[in-house]
Amino acid sequence: MLKVTPSFISVAESHFKVDAKFMNLGKALNKSIVVELKRTYPNLVTEVIRRDTIPGIRYIDSLSYNVDIVPTRDKGLNRISICIDADNVVDELYETNNCITKDMFIYEDEVRPVYPYPFAIINDPAIKLKASTANPFSVTNSISWK
Repeated sequence: MLKVTPSFISVAESHFKVDAKFMNLGKALNKSIVVELKRTYPNLVTEVIRRDTIPGIRYIDSLSYNVDIVPTRDKGLNRISICIDADNVVDELYETNNCITKDMFIYEDEVRPVYPYPFAIINDPAIKLKASTANPFSVTNSISWK
């Protein structure tokens, strides 16, 4: 079970979160299990982001990771893959259910409100709303409304 949050990811964010839950319905062994988190970038380069060793899973276990976003590299379709027993050390009846891949898109063009600040109390009825694009390389990266 793999979950990526937030559901809408922008290059304006510094990171996103990956939550993975593992379930063992079979025999539990006293062996350490290697969990590997991989990421495939829009340029199709795949990189191992994390590799952890956890104790054998008795029933359910989970891991959470914060994955950094580099705006110039990460905009577009990304793939997150997580494999439990990545080195294939534990003998299992079914070896094909140890990996899962999730596609996610990191957006570049979005508009975010920057003024007034969230929950700000403004006493001026002629307030000027301001927003900025998530693209730091845009020529006009701020707009305003009256």
